[in-house]
Amino acid sequence: MAVLRVVPNLTHLKVDAYYINCDGYRWKRIIDDYLPKLKVFRLRMHIQFPGKKNNEQHVDQLVDSFRTQFWLEKHQRFIRCCHKSEKDYMSIILYSLPYAFDDFVLSTLNMAYKSTCPQNNDYYSYTEVNNLRYEHFLASNYISFTQFFNIRNISIDLRLDQTLWRNAPIFYQLMSITIFSTDAAAQFHLQSLLDRSPCLNSLIISS
Repeated sequence: MAVLRVVPNLTHLKVDAYYINCDGYRWKRIIDDYLPKLKVFRLRMHIQFPGKKNNEQHVDQLVDSFRTQFWLEKHQRFIRCCHKSEKDYMSIILYSLPYAFDDFVLSTLNMAYKSTCPQNNDYYSYTEVNNLRYEHFLASNYISFTQFFNIRNISIDLRLDQTLWRNAPIFYQLMSITIFSTDAAAQFHLQSLLDRSPCLNSLIISS
């Protein structure tokens, strides 16, 4: 982050970072020390905690580092943290709200969510997302198609729960569908998606 030390007039900052160790306390110091004119801060971090011990505690500590007066009261900036236990590590995606990036991977299998928002359902509209990868849908999960109104391209695992389509919108912007996994009910799900995609002009089947 050394480059941020030499741009004191910066007013807008958008960071998409992989595998850096930078929690809310460190970001506060960077902003306070080097970015006095910053008005807009958009963040997405992909993080891995190795091993299995105390990973849930590490996630709580990471989220709590953005739950301070600096973030919640002074700047009214909130984050959401999506985390999932893999075989040898904890996989985490932490992003600022409202979500400000044009791509999103929705992998709901064994995924858990934490947020600093006052209410759990705050900022659940992902209007900036144009490219969506949709994996492992579980009906009990609370992020679904209903939050994505402007997607243009979707890559989708068709091993889905049929309840997914109850509240699914019409995807007027959707131009391209890529299918990368199917099961016995794939025809039903594909037809349901096609029925909601009036402007579709590209279909890719990848097995």
